[in-house]
Amino acid sequence: MADYRCSCCNQILSKDMFYKDKSRYTGVSSYCKNCNKRKSKERRERNIEQARMNNRNIYYQRHEYYKTKARDYYWNNREERLKYLKEWRKNNKKESDRRYLETENGRNIHNECSKRSKAKRKRDLKWIKLMVNPFPKNIKVHYHHINNWFVIPLPERIHIMNNGVSIDEHRNKCNIWIEKLYGIKVNKLFDEVMTYS
Repeated sequence: MADYRCSCCNQILSKDMFYKDKSRYTGVSSYCKNCNKRKSKERRERNIEQARMNNRNIYYQRHEYYKTKARDYYWNNREERLKYLKEWRKNNKKESDRRYLETENGRNIHNECSKRSKAKRKRDLKWIKLMVNPFPKNIKVHYHHINNWFVIPLPERIHIMNNGVSIDEHRNKCNIWIEKLYGIKVNKLFDEVMTYS
């Protein structure tokens, strides 16, 4: 394979390190691939707005072509694409949910579901305080449901920190703190109430 000298960096390189150029007698460009890339990048950075306009114009001129090409590709490889997307969603659930919530439709549905779940929780849970709030005013308090009826005051940070994957796990974690703060064993308390009644 013949070697050629790059007019930019003056290195002697093999033919495959140059782009093809039929207008030249050698059949290859006068600049090597690396120099060509560097020059193109510099030119783009100097005229970034013009480059963006050119790309935009090219896209809009061939918009229908790109759209048709994408549609054809999808329908020719539909099963494969659906399988890939299903697998991606399974492996990237958090990312998938985050992207969906960034859309307007996702936000609306999320807000609607939140309202419904809060309303259902309010309907299902009663609100009987077992004790008044013993903490000073500068400590934010959440009322923690020790069961579906009774609530007990807990500092907000402790209550949020002990969020579990399920309600039972959350209640068990908070019960440990209730025992530390108040000396009340919640499970034992309700066992005793059940035996007396």
